[in-house]
Amino acid sequence: MKKTKYAIIAWLLLLASCISSIHPIYHPEDLLQLKEVVGDWQIDDDIWAFEFYEEGSFKGYQLTHREGDDKTSTFYAGLVKLGDHYFFDFYPMEADLAEETSSLVNNHLVTTHTFMKVRWTKDQLFISQFEYDFLKEVLSKNQLRIKHEVLNSPTKGMRSSGDFLLTASTDDLKKFLAKYGGVEKAFEEEASLTKITRP
Repeated sequence: MKKTKYAIIAWLLLLASCISSIHPIYHPEDLLQLKEVVGDWQIDDDIWAFEFYEEGSFKGYQLTHREGDDKTSTFYAGLVKLGDHYFFDFYPMEADLAEETSSLVNNHLVTTHTFMKVRWTKDQLFISQFEYDFLKEVLSKNQLRIKHEVLNSPTKGMRSSGDFLLTASTDDLKKFLAKYGGVEKAFEEEASLTKITRP
């Protein structure tokens, strides 16, 4: 029970991603479509539904994220293998907030990519986000050189002050994740989703 409680807490923190990227972690030719990922996966009251999706040069998945009974969002989900590990790159298909706000507010919104390491078995999907504190440490000690900005918001807003926004190129992001993909402390504790439907 204690482990389950911590896993759910870790999952909630994971959803509030604080490391985003201007660029994706893949080029179109890197994208994979593996049937093992297709289906509905659940953790607590959240459902993550993956289905194959193609649009232009994008050949990956559409992720429909259902949070409880009243919140649904859709994402481009690009699956890639970097080094010995798989990663998902998520990018919103629709700006839900933009439909509820004025054009003036919309002009200030920038959509970004987030990424997570992923692995799976027949019935479980395990995902983990890059560890904020680890990234902060290696950057402060000059052990890692990757283009980024540290957001500094003087007021409460959509982003928290201190969040990282990676501005590195796709090629540099790929090298970065390939290098650190096997470093256990570089990633948060895995969240485990259970498959509830099969394609």
